[in-house]
Amino acid sequence: MKVKVKEIARDEEAVSPVIGVILMVAITVILAAVIAAFVFGMGPPEQKYNVAFSTSINSTGATLTLHDNGGASDIDITSVTVNGASKTLGTDVKGTYTNMNVGNSFFVSGAGQGDHIVVTGTADGQTQVFMDVKL
Repeated sequence: MKVKVKEIARDEEAVSPVIGVILMVAITVILAAVIAAFVFGMGPPEQKYNVAFSTSINSTGATLTLHDNGGASDIDITSVTVNGASKTLGTDVKGTYTNMNVGNSFFVSGAGQGDHIVVTGTADGQTQVFMDVKL
């Protein structure tokens, strides 16, 4: 049983089917990845509302007035922090901070010139940061 080297080198019958299977598997994996990206990661973007407040500062705190609701119909303030310290709604934060309309304002006691204030809340059920400024 002698096998000639020349015959083995010329035997290419299995090469084409193997390459075909490898290419089909690669195409299937790439197609599955693209479909997964569309299904799991490329949904519609959440709408963000550009809510605008103005501030006025006096010796006891800061008044924040809503000037533009950004198209949202329901704006609620959920938290206010001054220099990283959380302010209690109803105690440290007084005024209108739920169902706000343009022109409504609320007062944050203890906020003054140079303080860092962060106001977060919901606009039509979407949680976002409304204001992050240094007064």
